[in-house]
Amino acid sequence: LFRRQPPAQWSDMLGLGAVRRSEMKAFSAVALAPFESYMRRGGKCLRSLLACAVLEAYGRRVRQFLPLVGMMEVLESSTILIDDFIDNSPFRRGKPSAHLIYGLEGAAASALAIYYGSWNIFSRRLLPITRRAETEAWRWLARGHLRTCLGQIEELGFMRRRKHLTLLEYMNSVRNHIATLSFAAPLYLPALAC
Repeated sequence: LFRRQPPAQWSDMLGLGAVRRSEMKAFSAVALAPFESYMRRGGKCLRSLLACAVLEAYGRRVRQFLPLVGMMEVLESSTILIDDFIDNSPFRRGKPSAHLIYGLEGAAASALAIYYGSWNIFSRRLLPITRRAETEAWRWLARGHLRTCLGQIEELGFMRRRKHLTLLEYMNSVRNHIATLSFAAPLYLPALAC
């Protein structure tokens, strides 16, 4: 799923349909490079482990759901790409943040293309799921994205006002900003798939 040169299945998985080889190279150079730089940096893979635990708890064979397990890391990496340029974070996992290497435009294009494209992984083409589960997942992901945006907006407001947060304000911001996609997705989406 995360090869240096994207296979043709990337275009299918991301919902791009049939694309010419030249278009795929351009897509790879702009949209995949910042994302792949984060994927190559490693990480804890906590979200994938949580997804596997949920699938196993439901008695499912994880191998049948490998695209979904990978989707958890795709969502996380695309979300932290966005977080890093909004926060103007200088580093991610010990290396310069993507917006400093590829520019704000490159990091933003990558994050959005991969984030929205990853929704196509939760599909009946790639997973043994029902149409109802597929539709509900997309609705849930859209609501989750809006909550994440709300959390980012709250964080920007707090930073601009240089306001000291109350514990409640901080917890609400974290819930909106991080919890939905980073922690609820690897628990809810595998359960929905079962």
